[in-house]
Amino acid sequence: MNTQLKKCITFFVLFQFFLISGLLPATKAEIISTQTFIESSAANQTRNELQTIIARDDVRGELIRLGVDPADAEQRLARLSADELQQLQGKMDELPAGGSVLALVGAVFLVLLILEIVGVTNVFNKI
Repeated sequence: MNTQLKKCITFFVLFQFFLISGLLPATKAEIISTQTFIESSAANQTRNELQTIIARDDVRGELIRLGVDPADAEQRLARLSADELQQLQGKMDELPAGGSVLALVGAVFLVLLILEIVGVTNVFNKI
């Protein structure tokens, strides 16, 4: 009886081993260059920065206002290639976030000039 139990357990363990090893995909390990690793790391960093931007409440609100589901935007962002991520990051850096400082200074100067002409303030006589 003891040998019968051992055979049964051995058969069961081997059956599970072959079943599991047949279902798992084969892995392949290769050496990658430093440049490839740096590009992959940079792409992941850019993707994380863009996901952080999309996760902001004001950006989500604007996406919803424009008819874009934020979950769809995150999925599309995850599928972008490294070059597409770099282009998107470049465009995000070029776009003004609320306007430039020069435009703000110009607007303040224009308001003060109009108030001075109308006679509400006396700012420029004190300078």
